[in-house]
Amino acid sequence: MDYIDISHHGKEENILFKALQKKKISKQHAEMMNILLKEHEKGRQIVRTLMNAADEYFKKGSQAHFPNIVSGLKDIVYVYKEHIKKEDNEFFVPVMDYFTESEKEEILKKFWQFDVNIIHEKYKNLFEAME
Repeated sequence: MDYIDISHHGKEENILFKALQKKKISKQHAEMMNILLKEHEKGRQIVRTLMNAADEYFKKGSQAHFPNIVSGLKDIVYVYKEHIKKEDNEFFVPVMDYFTESEKEEILKKFWQFDVNIIHEKYKNLFEAME
């Protein structure tokens, strides 16, 4: 789930949404961007709750936490299924009209660099943990 938060949400929040905030976007798109941001936070909350329940389940071996795990998994599937529908069908394609071709290319370059940095950081941390 870290991948979703760091890569997916990170690129949207730190690159695309920041670029859109510099543009004069429609009220509809501004509202949708705020909804998507709230859904990112909701997803983070669900993941935290799910991870806590899983930790308790594995630490204590207690079946009492299993319903929370199942509930969290159902919640995350529902939230992200609906979230991705909104992004794909109502937001990403139309907001691209606010950018010039060179701005789109720059955003894409930033996305790629963001991913490279994540991978670099992941393996750096893995290597350091092995030392």
